[in-house]
Amino acid sequence: MDGIGKYLKRFKTLSNPQKTVAEELNAVLKEKGIPEVKLSFRDGVVYLKTHSVIKSEILLNQENILLSLNSRLEKRDIRVTRIV
Repeated sequence: MDGIGKYLKRFKTLSNPQKTVAEELNAVLKEKGIPEVKLSFRDGVVYLKTHSVIKSEILLNQENILLSLNSRLEKRDIRVTRIV
């Protein structure tokens, strides 16, 4: 007979999606030479809380950033559809 720990094992490594998306997005932005940003993540949409100049630069490169971000988040079953 299997213990309950075997069935609950997959829940042991759950992470906070907001924190995960923030860390990965800031890593992607750092690669592209854009400074770190504060953000909130809800229903697949990233809401930026930063200066308008930085936000504009991110939105101009949104397609490339989303591709890089989603490839990093793929194994964690998190998908970002938009950056606002």
